[in-house]
Order: sequence, then structure tokens, then C-alpha cells
Amino acid sequence: MNKKDRLYKLFQGSDTAELTQLTDRELAIYDLITTTSLTRKELADKIFMCYSNFARYEDKIYRKLGMANRIELIFARYEIS
Repeated sequence: MNKKDRLYKLFQGSDTAELTQLTDRELAIYDLITTTSLTRKELADKIFMCYSNFARYEDKIYRKLGMANRIELIFARYEIS
């Protein structure tokens, strides 16, 4: 089972998220955000992306999943798993 399938399974039957709306790149960033305690700048550097692009991806993820911030995103991921 690949990473995308595992993430879908985590949120299966949940009304807190629609992971199917996320692109592969957004899923990878979502995974980074929810499994590390790095800042946006550190995460962007880690995946060789400029800060503004990373911030844009992160904001898209929040919007698509109906979350307001990183803390909500992390709680939702671990509450479901």
C-alpha cells in the first residue's frame, strides 16, 4: 500500500477531511507538516522549494481540508489514526 492509500485509509469515513482532493505534491507536503515540528522555512528548504511556494501549498491544504491552521491539521491526523 503506497503513502497516498495509507493517508486515504486514515481519513476513511471521516467528515474532517477530503484527502481525495489533494494532489500528490500536496499529500507529500501534508505528510511533512503533520509528522515533523519544522517551520515553514525549514520544510521548504528540506524539499528544495522556495518559502512562498511552500506557504501557498500549505494554505491550499488547509483550505481543501477545512482546517484553519497546522495544529488543527495535526490533531485531525492523529485523532483519526
